[in-house]
Amino acid sequence: MKLATWAKQRTDPALIETNGGNRQRGRESSHTPRVRFHYRFPILHLPYSSRDCCRFTTFSAGCPMRGRTLAFPRNRRLVLDICQAARSVPTFPVERILQLHPVQQARQNAPVRISWVALFLRAYGLVSQAIPELRQVFVTYPWNRLYEHPHAVASVSIHREDPEGGKRLIWARINHLEEKGLLEIQDILDQSVKGPLHEVFKDGVRMERIPTPLRRLSWWLAMRWHGRQKAKKIGTCSISTLAGENTLNRFHPLIVTTSLAYARCDASGACLVTLLADHRVLDGMLAAQVLHRIEHSLNHEITDELRRLSLTSSPLPTAAG
Repeated sequence: MKLATWAKQRTDPALIETNGGNRQRGRESSHTPRVRFHYRFPILHLPYSSRDCCRFTTFSAGCPMRGRTLAFPRNRRLVLDICQAARSVPTFPVERILQLHPVQQARQNAPVRISWVALFLRAYGLVSQAIPELRQVFVTYPWNRLYEHPHAVASVSIHREDPEGGKRLIWARINHLEEKGLLEIQDILDQSVKGPLHEVFKDGVRMERIPTPLRRLSWWLAMRWHGRQKAKKIGTCSISTLAGENTLNRFHPLIVTTSLAYARCDASGACLVTLLADHRVLDGMLAAQVLHRIEHSLNHEITDELRRLSLTSSPLPTAAG
């Protein structure tokens, strides 16, 4: 009986006619799972004839989906290295709304325009004197240990024009941050924005030309081996902000101990500030105290320094931002 049923299915004219007279497709349609799959995904069961292949090629040519492969830009190599190095840093953010109305008023009345970046850097340098953890870096090889630098070294990310075309990121490094005044910090920032790239960022330009294996080895030694070189070449703190675009970048790659990001201050002087911290060096309580001390320093020491600038009689250039 089974043999007769199988032979009838092989010779059933209705079954063969349903599939266009194709005996092979008739046998496939007689299998229930294939019929169900054929119904749901008909494109997978198109006959592989020359006519249909040409039709499929014509359809693909009408909807081009090919892109192009580009060489990785040389001026993005350091960004790639920083992202790679930041993967080993356990980062956590702490946020606080700082009330900065006094320093906001003093900044508006100052004879020279001081950027908020310079104000935060000046306050951070003063706070780092009172909190030594802000001047410490963590190194892992050959054993886990902390290195405390004698002074704060700040790394500032700057978006500027590239002489080779387009935009790029550079990092201005400011040593002895706690010893520099507002005008000196602002002058360094202005030089980093407007000065020749090969002069203000010569270390970074030289690093970009090194082959990738040697660059990665240099980063590994700086991040894990030598604490003094890490603090000196990379920094103990950093600042990255998009407040000029009315945007807050709460999270960015962290390769130093702490990093600041802030939003634009409103008319009342309220400013949302984010502190990213390396959890191996700082805890949340100390990070919150750092933000509180920065607020106090901005509203007192930095405000007094801005007011003293109004007493000077020498003409001062206007600072950007």
